[in-house]
Amino acid sequence: MRRRAIRTALAAAVMTTLALLTAPSSVAQAAGTTAAAPATPVWSLYNAGSVGVGFIYSGWPISGQYEDVLDPGWVALDVYGVYIGSGYCAQRWTSTSSAVDGPWRRAGSDFPPGKYQLSGQYYVKIVPYRGTC
Repeated sequence: MRRRAIRTALAAAVMTTLALLTAPSSVAQAAGTTAAAPATPVWSLYNAGSVGVGFIYSGWPISGQYEDVLDPGWVALDVYGVYIGSGYCAQRWTSTSSAVDGPWRRAGSDFPPGKYQLSGQYYVKIVPYRGTC
């Protein structure tokens, strides 16, 4: 499962090249858990925090909480959802330019613990932190 995650430096180069070819004109926001529209994975999920986060890569919805853990500083491609563990919250940011370097724009309120769908044509940066939100 860890083969789905790749090192930040390599991901930045790949995602920057991809962004130049496919970036849309506006930044979409990370969606909360909904079943209204078919899921489309975000281009990538970047864990910019100091703890791992769960992520979902094979489609939405799934019966479990997550399919693998994305370690701090790593990027996963084609992600359908993220799981924030108990005792943590997560800032969420979006970009249409790069998986690591941004520029990043805040995407709504912080995620409390739980499972959340990510869907759209953009990159997502998650910054998990211990506390309440």
